[in-house]
Amino acid sequence: MAARLVEHQIDVAVFPGDPPNSSYVARRIAPIRWVVCAARSYLDAHGTPTHPQELAEHQCMNFLPGEERPWPFLIDGKPYAISPAGSVRANSGDLMRVFTKLGLGIARLPVAQIRDEIDSGELVVLLSDYEDPTPEWLHAIYQSERHLSPRAVAFLRFLDSSFRTWSPRWRGGQTL
Repeated sequence: MAARLVEHQIDVAVFPGDPPNSSYVARRIAPIRWVVCAARSYLDAHGTPTHPQELAEHQCMNFLPGEERPWPFLIDGKPYAISPAGSVRANSGDLMRVFTKLGLGIARLPVAQIRDEIDSGELVVLLSDYEDPTPEWLHAIYQSERHLSPRAVAFLRFLDSSFRTWSPRWRGGQTL
């Protein structure tokens, strides 16, 4: 990640999850809740998993190698993670959302990205009883405070003010 910032002359990158180990500054912006979900059409054709271990029997979609993320769960209060090995992969959350809506498989996506589809019933949240309630954080990653361009400072201020007023909905103590 860090090498790509320099290579592509990126002032500020927005990065979900744990920031990469680097000499860059990582500023927390907002908590993100990720959920495992699928389209009703997929579930009608392939069944609905009721336990994280059943995901091995399904077409689970993940991000491209290098961008892929394990899916964390809690089973009997203990952390459990899977690394989906399905054949459908994408390099974009928006593309993953489209693949999921088309019924190509099960995905793990940020609730903020699929809120409308969940509310309409187009996508179904799965395995919520096993969901790890620990929030992941969205981070702003940049080189240093001392060398920020005026546009990077303005962008960071915009992120701070946008997410400070962001009011996520809560259900069962978790952000939706």
